[in-house]
Amino acid sequence: MSDVLLVVDADPWRTEAERALKAAGANVSFAARLGQVSLSMRSQAKDGVLVDLDLFRPSERVELIERLTHSSPAPAIAAWSTEVTQEEAFELGRQGVRTFRRSRPSPTRVVDLMLRALDTHPVLEPRLRAMVGRVTQSEMLKMVRETLRDQALGAARGNKTHAGRLLRISRQSLHQRGRDIEEAS
Repeated sequence: MSDVLLVVDADPWRTEAERALKAAGANVSFAARLGQVSLSMRSQAKDGVLVDLDLFRPSERVELIERLTHSSPAPAIAAWSTEVTQEEAFELGRQGVRTFRRSRPSPTRVVDLMLRALDTHPVLEPRLRAMVGRVTQSEMLKMVRETLRDQALGAARGNKTHAGRLLRISRQSLHQRGRDIEEAS
C-alpha cells in the first residue's frame, strides 16, 4: 500500500486512522469536500481511497465515485455510510466501490478495509454478458483496449515502456494501439 486518500472529517478518528495507515506503509493525504478530492487525485495518483460517504449528499456521492473511478489510474475504493440505502449501496458497488461497510470502521480496522479493497478485483463477466447484442464485439474490444491503455499509462505516469510492462506488451505495441484508437475515433 503506498498512496491513500482518506476522505473524512478532521477529528480524532482521522488522526488514529492516519497513524494506522502510515504504520502499514501508506502515504496518506486528506480531503473532506468534492473539490478537494478532485484536486488531490489530479496532483498525485492514489492506489486507494477510503471514503466516509456520510459527508456527502446522495447526488454528491454518485459524482464522487464517478470522479474516482474515471481517474487514471483508478484507485481501489473502500467506503462506509450509515445513511446509504440498500439500493444506493448496490449502485455504489456497480460504480466501482470495492468494499462497503454500514458503519465507520475503527481506526485500526481501516488498514484491513483498504487492503481488502486493494485485493478485490471487479468481476467483468456479468457486465460483458449484458453487453452482448447491445454492442458489437469490435466496439466492446475497443472500449476494453482503451480502458486498459489509459489505466496502464496512468499507473505508469505516462511512461509508455512501464505501461507496456504492466500490460505485458511492448512499448511499440502500446504506441501502435494508441494510434489505432485515435484513427478509429
